[in-house]
Amino acid sequence: MWILPTEAFDGGYDRNTTVIGTGPFILTGDEAGVATTYVRNPSYFGHDAAGNQLPYLDAVEITPIRDLNARIIAFRSGQIDIWFGPLNLTQMAQIQAQVPGLQDIQTISNTQTEMYLNPAFEPFSDIRVRQAINMAIDRMAMGEVIRGGGAVGGVVGPALSTQTLPDAERIALYGTPNAERARELLAEAGYPDGFTFQFTLLNYGEEMVREGEWIQQDLADIGITAEINIVDRAAGMALGREGTFEALYMVMSPFAEADEYLSTHYLPGAIRNYAGVDDPALTAMIEEQRTIGDPAARQAMLWDIQRYIAENVQTTLPGWASLLLHPAHARVQGWYPMMTQGFPSLREVWVSGMSLAPVNTLSPAAQAGDDAPLLCVDGMAVRYGTLEVCSDISLSVQRGRALALIGEFGFGQIGDGAGHHRPLGRGRGH
Repeated sequence: MWILPTEAFDGGYDRNTTVIGTGPFILTGDEAGVATTYVRNPSYFGHDAAGNQLPYLDAVEITPIRDLNARIIAFRSGQIDIWFGPLNLTQMAQIQAQVPGLQDIQTISNTQTEMYLNPAFEPFSDIRVRQAINMAIDRMAMGEVIRGGGAVGGVVGPALSTQTLPDAERIALYGTPNAERARELLAEAGYPDGFTFQFTLLNYGEEMVREGEWIQQDLADIGITAEINIVDRAAGMALGREGTFEALYMVMSPFAEADEYLSTHYLPGAIRNYAGVDDPALTAMIEEQRTIGDPAARQAMLWDIQRYIAENVQTTLPGWASLLLHPAHARVQGWYPMMTQGFPSLREVWVSGMSLAPVNTLSPAAQAGDDAPLLCVDGMAVRYGTLEVCSDISLSVQRGRALALIGEFGFGQIGDGAGHHRPLGRGRGH
């Protein structure tokens, strides 16, 4: 849910050029293909458990680097603190070997691959055919071999752990292939020798194509021939909106709530209802779950909806939710990526690693009164690891004044002279 001022809708400002919100960071720049930059929102309402105002970081820069090798080099060299984007286990192992202390942080994607079967294509109008295709696909093996881990998909994706069906039930429905039963269903539907259909894959990259080829082979084992046609994403989504496809394989949008899955895929006329589902009983169930305030009762209703879809609709067929790798350098603290869109955990991220290396003297100051300095420093050097970022520092710190130590790349911490500290993150070097 997005909360915007009323002026966003009555002409008070242009939503396309002005961003107003209550989040922890303020957008300061957005240059397509170069960087999106934010600064700390001094009026942000959030605080940590100790009462310190969030966020900790003074600034954040999100840098899109499309070339994988360039991205790896930038991360390995320390130009990038947190990796957020495609990365497989082999690439992760290579980076781990080159970056000491790398944090290996993993989540299950809040997107998943999905297969639309268009009932306007005669074989797919029979639910027994759709059930046969579902039973033919060995998703568990496909996900482990091609994606290196993750979770079998569901009507509601597995990242929504309290709203998707329990793991055992979801695996029983979508992760337990049964080729023999699939052949029986095809024969019952009048296709004992199978049939041929056009299988359109949206080009999301190598793994997506390999998944399509895996499904193609699984279907061949029950006598169905899938002729693969690879298209770009825009063209594939256009086919979906027009309904001019036989089977469509794509990646689901990242959703943060079960209702987003259900309402976009199964309500008549919905934006992602490419299969044209129009089931009055299902529509009533989806609308009813929106009115339930008790969490346990709503969870039970959401589970019943997913069971109904598996038994009576069986399109869209869920595929696989990938294992996502979010490595971070050892200096990054508090990084816990979440499955929702955006980077909500950044408000509690901070950067550590600065060490003080006295070169000459570092001595406590006389404390004759409140006006006396708490600390006097003469000839101090500051190092980050083995890198000396500044040297020959002389200063004194008064009670209640702030001290910032910022190196070449802006990493540091700030002390308020009273034993507390908070991270600065990337600063501007002043």
